[in-house]
This record gives sequence, structure tokens and C-alpha cells, in this order.
Amino acid sequence: RTFVHLLTGKHPLEIYDPINDVLPWREETENIHPLLLDFIDELMGRLPKNRPANTRVILQRLDQIERQLKLPPITPNRPSPPPPNPQPVVTQKQSPVIPKINPSPPVSPVAVPKKTPAQPVKNNNQRNGLIALSGVLLLGVGITQAYGYFKYEKFPASPQLLISDLSSLRFLDKSLTGHSDSVQSVVYSPDGRYLASGSWDNTIKIWEVATGKELRTLTGHSRGVESVVYSPDGRYLASGSWDNTIKIWEVATGKQLRTLTGHSDVVRSVVYSPDGRYLASGSSDKTIKIWEVATERELRTLTGHSGSVYSVVYSPDGRYLASGSWDNTIKIWEVATERELRTLTGHSKVVWSVVYSPDGRYLASGSWDNTIKIWRVGQ
Repeated sequence: RTFVHLLTGKHPLEIYDPINDVLPWREETENIHPLLLDFIDELMGRLPKNRPANTRVILQRLDQIERQLKLPPITPNRPSPPPPNPQPVVTQKQSPVIPKINPSPPVSPVAVPKKTPAQPVKNNNQRNGLIALSGVLLLGVGITQAYGYFKYEKFPASPQLLISDLSSLRFLDKSLTGHSDSVQSVVYSPDGRYLASGSWDNTIKIWEVATGKELRTLTGHSRGVESVVYSPDGRYLASGSWDNTIKIWEVATGKQLRTLTGHSDVVRSVVYSPDGRYLASGSSDKTIKIWEVATERELRTLTGHSGSVYSVVYSPDGRYLASGSWDNTIKIWEVATERELRTLTGHSKVVWSVVYSPDGRYLASGSWDNTIKIWRVGQ
């Protein structure tokens, strides 16, 4: 809770909701990497068994997070008592740097962004708070050297969507610009003519693929958009957001039709059922919810994961749902009965993405452990 105080500038008791017995502290932060947010939530687990067992586990988790963010690794030293005034320890650290990225198409045949020399981040209160957080945490577990801080990179120009010509795979076909922050999700319409993109700038944009033209911008979310998906008939679009809501949009007009509320944390993933009647959502509140789109009704909540649910996907026949989670597992659910049929274990780190094969017999999963695994799940 001290870390929550440092990141939000508010005492946890100011944020705590006693009626619902929740601490919605994430809503008070901006642009903090979800890996750090999830880690702090784990540190605050109500039951001791849900928290890191010891400082060795904390060190390992911090090292994993830093490797994921490509920051310099943590170097553990022998514990030493902090100096009488710990403030200089924090403020004398090397200033964090963020690599700037040149969004212009490179001359090389391979469309890879060219990096420019790293520049220091402007001084601000959030930066100071995060550095303080790093200092407190690292001193607490006996580490005396740390560099960088947990924050998504900010780019000097508008983030871009890159579309490649698949016939040659050699040349950049188009670069779609217009978003003012990180693009978190992109999806083609069922007929392939359009592309939808969700961004941390709180908007969704619809693009015409053939021309690269931005057709419309959908606004309504109060925080970043994590996931977008077209309905099977291409008429509607669903979006999941950091504002804990799901919104349904009419693509032709850009009109917001519905807002689905019920999750108590970030909605990480949304997916339509094959018949388009239902929507499934995975959230950092560790649950999966099934919604009836026409009535906005929450039909059922699937519980069982012990960490954030980052990806959900329907089987081609709509009978089953697969979910990938921060708890390193994949779960297969029977939608009609809400039964958890099986848990697939084998990944050693977070499962970011899951997808069924077209015949429904196999499932592929992508993980933070740098592997993709193929599972036989059908009869």
C-alpha cells in the first residue's frame, strides 16, 4: 500500500471503497506498465499464500519484469543498511532514459523502425514517484543498484500501424498515422476491406485498407483501449478498455450502442461468439464474463484463474472457451454449463494469447517464456 501511495499520490484510505470492499487504485494512475500494476496487486494479496513467499521470489519477479521491458537487469548485492537520509540514494540514480523511435519507413527492405539515441525523460512528479517506488522496494529487499523505471515508452511522433503487402513480404505497403498513443490492438473486418485499431489515446479508429484512409474515430472510453474485435457479420465492433467497460459500436455510423459494465478491473480481451449473439471478456479482475449482446445481460462469470486473464477465444462451434492468464495456465471452459473442463499447464510464464485452429481440434498459446505451444483439445 505504500507503493500505491507513491504511484497515486493518495493515501490508500482515500481510495478504498468500503461499500464494495475494493481498492480501485489503478484508476488513479496513468501510463504505468500493467506488469508493475499486477505485481503490486499481488504484493497486496489478502491471503499470505497469494503473496510472494519471500524476497527471493520478489527479486525473480522484478528481474522478469525488467527483462520484459528490456531495462538493465537488477544486480543483487549484499544487504546493507540504508543511509541516515535515504533521499539522496533515490535522487542520485542515473536519470532514466527512453529510446526514441523514428516512425518513418526505413530504407532497408525489412520494415523495422529505426532507433535513435536515447533521450532523458522530462522531470515530473510521476517520474519522481516511480523512482522513489523503485528505491523503497529495492532497499527493502537488499538491492543497492537499479536503473530505469516502469512506464510505457512515449514516442516523439504519432504511433503508426504498418500494413505489409503479403504477396512479396518485402515492402511496406502503408503506414497509417493518426493515433496519439500506443496502438494496443488491430483487427481486420470479416471481408478484409477495413481495419479497426484500439489505442491508449482512448480511441478506436476505422481505416479503409485499400487507401489507408481513416474513415472515422470512435470516442467514448475514458481510458486506453486494450482490445477490439469485429462481430462475425462485420456490422459491429466491441472494445475492452482500462476504464473496466466493454462498448459495442455500429461500424457504419460510428455510433456507440451499448456499454457493458461488471468487471472491476481492466478488460484485457473481448471476443464474439461464432454466431455473434454473445461476447466473452477477460479481465485483470481474474474473471471471464459471458454477455448477451442484444440485451446487455451478463449471463455468467467464470472464475478459476489466480491472475489477470489476458486472452479469451471461442472454439469454432461456440461450445467452448479458452483463456490464457498471468497464472501461466490455459483453461478450457464449457460455455453452456460454466464448467472448467481442464487446465493446461506447461508454460513457465504468463500466457498472453490463445487461438483455436479452424477445426477446433488444436489450441495454440503464446507466452512470456518465449515459446508457442500447440495443444490437442478436440475429440
